[in-house]
Amino acid sequence: MTETKFINTKNENSHTGAIVFLLVVIFSSVWLFFFNWYLEDQNTNLDVEIAKENNIIKELEANDQLQVFALVEANQLLLKELEKRNKVTSFINHLESMNDEYNIKTEWFKLTNGSVSTTVFTESNDDGIAYTKTRDFIKNYRTNTWALFDLDFVTDVEGMDNMKFNISLNIK
Repeated sequence: MTETKFINTKNENSHTGAIVFLLVVIFSSVWLFFFNWYLEDQNTNLDVEIAKENNIIKELEANDQLQVFALVEANQLLLKELEKRNKVTSFINHLESMNDEYNIKTEWFKLTNGSVSTTVFTESNDDGIAYTKTRDFIKNYRTNTWALFDLDFVTDVEGMDNMKFNISLNIK
């Protein structure tokens, strides 16, 4: 019988790989330690800046003028709508100009929630027949470019030589 002898020899390169791996792990750990320290320092600086900005914000919130400004900004649409509805003298002047333009007569008006209600009277005279005045007003007012209002649908008209009807005008 023949015996085969195996000789175990240690390879010198196997230690070198382990040492290189150990050095890479140590270098990576040291680098990560210093990088973490740098990030913590940056985080601390940012926390200080945030605290400063929060103090500035608190000082600004205490200022009454800025509180009013913030309220005005937050309610801008509502204020514009209320401003539009608050032009009563313009509405009266517009009703008078409607009377002159279409040869009609309005004796009263009611302004409620952005809508003007009134009663219109027309009469037959030298300027025209009441029917044509009524027809021309209803037809032409909706297409008039200077109109401040949108004319709602006219539901009923009374009379013959003297006509009377209620209208509702919505503020544009």
